[in-house]
Amino acid sequence: MLVVDDHDQLRASICRMLRNRLEVIGEASNGLEAVEMTREMHPDLVLMDVRMPVMDGVEATRLIHEEMPEIRIVGHSAFHERELVDEMINAGAERYLIKGELALVDFVSSLNRD
Repeated sequence: MLVVDDHDQLRASICRMLRNRLEVIGEASNGLEAVEMTREMHPDLVLMDVRMPVMDGVEATRLIHEEMPEIRIVGHSAFHERELVDEMINAGAERYLIKGELALVDFVSSLNRD
């Protein structure tokens, strides 16, 4: 899994929480880094923040999905605007989570059932 978020402390917290459940192979702080790291590492899953500098999560998701459609992308954000959710899904994200520990734990649990 690749974890993408522009907030260093939040990204580190997400990684700590997920490391016991999934293999976190990398971290990126913006969409451009996410695209480059996905090309290099080819993770099974990318947890993608939506609003970031340099390249936002929508554009990064679109690029990754076009080049590597087999990679699962899940958008996550503190924002729950319908338009933003639709943009991420239309760009290729399979899900959209509101930031928070419970949402991530529920999501990871659902992966283990798949």
